[in-house]
Amino acid sequence: MFGATYDPTNDAFGVDAMPDAAFQASLDAIAPNVVTITADQRLPSESWTDALSRVLPMLAATWQQKQLLTVQVERAKQGLPPLDANQIAAGVNVGLDSSTQKLVMWGGAALLATIVMMSLARRR
Repeated sequence: MFGATYDPTNDAFGVDAMPDAAFQASLDAIAPNVVTITADQRLPSESWTDALSRVLPMLAATWQQKQLLTVQVERAKQGLPPLDANQIAAGVNVGLDSSTQKLVMWGGAALLATIVMMSLARRR
């Protein structure tokens, strides 16, 4: 996939200068201009794959913002209020919301009360 031989005309540091043409074409079909952007953002001693892994999160965030803006504009055209970006942003919510915490707390208290009542009933 990447050049296996060192070509000093491509890269003075001996790292992969660019992926082969087939990989570039398939990558451009999936994400247009990502090959060009990665090549432009590549640091002098950085391999192309390292530059790609550094640039991809920024490109993904930009794409997500563009998609959100498109949705917000469409909602505005329909007279709807804007979406809360925090509710639809990518990520993982960790923990329980307050109503679920209350349910777990009261369920635990009820279970504890049941266990205490059962142990008292056995002693009699």
